[in-house]
Amino acid sequence: MATHVFGNPCQIDEIQKIAKKYNLKVIYDAAHAFGSEYKNKSVAQYGDISIFSFTPTKVLTAGEGGLIVAKNKKLSEKLKLARNNGDSINRKEEFLGLTARMPELSAILGIEGLKIFAGAIKKRLKLVDLYKKQLSDVPGIYFQEIAPFSFSVYKDLAIIVDKNKFGISRDELLKELLRRKIESKVYFYPPLHKKKVYKKYSKLSFSATDFVSDRIISLPLYSHMPQDHAVKVCSVIKSLSKKI
Repeated sequence: MATHVFGNPCQIDEIQKIAKKYNLKVIYDAAHAFGSEYKNKSVAQYGDISIFSFTPTKVLTAGEGGLIVAKNKKLSEKLKLARNNGDSINRKEEFLGLTARMPELSAILGIEGLKIFAGAIKKRLKLVDLYKKQLSDVPGIYFQEIAPFSFSVYKDLAIIVDKNKFGISRDELLKELLRRKIESKVYFYPPLHKKKVYKKYSKLSFSATDFVSDRIISLPLYSHMPQDHAVKVCSVIKSLSKKI
């Protein structure tokens, strides 16, 4: 299982090589990545299954629900049954499934969103370019690396804040932005291995994960956000840097 985090396609070629070597199935968590591409192909064309989310924070939303893309026809048919309690017809359940049907209103919202999706992504990427131009020279601010052959829809625009170079910590930056009525988010904090529900299963240390989790922040970004809002965010961040 691999994740296209924030819409950035993961190292698909390397993952597929491992899967081929050990005869493994590959499931991609593509919740953030509707519209993302790897080597000019949709990320949905890779692996055995790709799972997309249409919750309100995603680049395409249906209010709730999601989409599963499966290459295997038998598996696809089974998944269709699974979303309806495993029921093929007349309450003759073939296996234990879920009640996971998408409501009609959600489907309508998703269909209408598809009609404006391409334009919305163009606007979103213009905002991303603005952020990068404004902040790329700020010491201690680092952006997610996107490979030249990858296309990210930037479900979130995440940066890493290095306190030693920027001057204040991620948490201090978060507080200062909120004080100026600028909302930002922190993904993923705490990391999975430190969450109450999971930490009893993990006795290992994950230094790279901890490093990112303690320093990451997602800046305000949505497709119809006015450009002057992004300029304001950048201006505030620059003013808080102790190294400029």
